[in-house]
Amino acid sequence: MEIFKYFKQIYGGKNALANHISLLSLAGIFVILFIKYTASWGNLLFYENFYISVPSSNKELWAYLFFSMILGIYFIGYGINIVHNVMNDKSSVLSDITLQPFTAFVKMLPLAVYWFIYYSCICFVGIFVLLKLNSVFIYLFASIMICVIPFVLILLSRFAKDFSFEKQFFNFFSILKIIEKSLGDVIYLSMGIVTAAILPFFAVYKILTYTMGDITNLNLIIKLGALCVGFYLFLIFKYVYLIGLSNIAKNFLK
Repeated sequence: MEIFKYFKQIYGGKNALANHISLLSLAGIFVILFIKYTASWGNLLFYENFYISVPSSNKELWAYLFFSMILGIYFIGYGINIVHNVMNDKSSVLSDITLQPFTAFVKMLPLAVYWFIYYSCICFVGIFVLLKLNSVFIYLFASIMICVIPFVLILLSRFAKDFSFEKQFFNFFSILKIIEKSLGDVIYLSMGIVTAAILPFFAVYKILTYTMGDITNLNLIIKLGALCVGFYLFLIFKYVYLIGLSNIAKNFLK
């Protein structure tokens, strides 16, 4: 399967081990920041023993949110860098941990915002009209809009090749052309990603729900570690999916 080749790409190349260790560390920092921020919400997302302490002030609370947002932007930009490397046939798909992802994020931002607004408007109008009509097709419409997302990402992948603005990147009919030519490939890739993700994420889930007696500190360490690894795996599978979409985009350009 092609998906195994994508995993080989992301775990191979120069400095791959160091990059993955750094990525796992950043994922861990993000998880801790997120847990510290959500501690102020009460027991909504995680077990109470995940919370080390509730932020002591609003400044501390906003600091956790700010730095988690910065890391979130970095993870997005890192994915854009991976797409750029794939589209340009660079030998090392996985980028080094530098500040370059922030630059990639800024370059992608205008087109991404354009499509986000376009997509959101279509979703809002469609759902609003179907709700007014009390139509059962609202679920079908919502499903279709979710399924369209990978094809928008393929268009953005094409843009990430050289970050050059062209009319086709702002044309709605470009999405329809991409769907026509790559529907089967996207379905195959999506099914492969879901299949490959079942076992590792099930293992993370079982660790998170497993309790070792009354040893609170050990439970905290194990579950916190599992959550960090789980988020790291989420990033890896997302990046592998982007590699697959980028290869589909390359074939579309031929």
